[in-house]
Amino acid sequence: MLQTDSRVGDYEIYELLHNSRKELFYRVRNIVANRWEAMKVLPDALQQDLDARERFLREIKVLARLLHPNIVTFYHATELDGRAVMTMELLEGISLAERMERGPLSLQESIRIIQPVLTALAYAHAQGVIHREVTPDNIWLLNDNKVKLGGFGLAKAKGDMRLTREGTSLGEVHYMSPEQIKGVGAIDQRADIYSAACVLYQMLTGKRPFEAKSEFDVMLAHVQRFPAPVTVVNPNVPGAVHAVMEKALAKEPADRYSTAVGFLEEAVAALTGMTPAVPALAHAAPVRSEPLKPIAVAPLPPMRPIHVVAMPPPATSVFGEDRLLTGLVVATLIVTLLWVATFFVQ
Repeated sequence: MLQTDSRVGDYEIYELLHNSRKELFYRVRNIVANRWEAMKVLPDALQQDLDARERFLREIKVLARLLHPNIVTFYHATELDGRAVMTMELLEGISLAERMERGPLSLQESIRIIQPVLTALAYAHAQGVIHREVTPDNIWLLNDNKVKLGGFGLAKAKGDMRLTREGTSLGEVHYMSPEQIKGVGAIDQRADIYSAACVLYQMLTGKRPFEAKSEFDVMLAHVQRFPAPVTVVNPNVPGAVHAVMEKALAKEPADRYSTAVGFLEEAVAALTGMTPAVPALAHAAPVRSEPLKPIAVAPLPPMRPIHVVAMPPPATSVFGEDRLLTGLVVATLIVTLLWVATFFVQ
């Protein structure tokens, strides 16, 4: 663990925000940027675990390629006191899980939350990123009424070698798709759609799709059973929502919505009777506003820490970085001078 009330590198470590067996989060101040940030660190017990460090590194690479108003913003990756760390925006608010513990959500509040979540997923999918752990704990309701999707620790980018062997599963079982539970075949964006549907089901009904005495029974239910219709559990939900949820929670990926945007449009239309205005960022795949170079990582021999090379800040001088633009400006000046000279000769 890092020592609170201390300075390490360019960071002042203020307090431990979250402590679990797989991750630590600290509130830190970036001295150079003069900005509060959240710092994620692997627990000491996992610092020499090659699988855990590989996942940590993959999360850095995934977050570094995502820039969206409804996804937690990644800032930096480096090494402090022999530990690989990453920093991201500090979220001020509560998780959706905490919100649901306070009482049921209205239809309007459920819509307000699921729209940005599905928009964020649509953007991530367009970037080739599958979240694989869409749960209420990873959805944040900020004090300024914004909604952010985080928890990309199990996310997988297109082209990555599979982190999970066939026959194994990772994640929170109450929101896990049948194909993740079975651990057979490739996982694509339709697994995230299933998980998001589980979250929406809980928001609309106050109950998770499947409840059982053991995680095994919950997993078995995801594979073999359908949950009680949302309109039966909560009669205030419009009847058209049942067909939408049935499709989103289909056991076979081929029977679900193929895109998060498709699920979003039909879910909101069923809940409100109106077609939503889906933000352009959900359809397209815009690039980050600043250039990103690949994170260079030294080989990982046993019992040695990850070394991450930080990304450089974006260039501030147009002429210093864009030679083509400079050449065009010079060429334009030369043509203008030649035209003026011809005028005087005449």
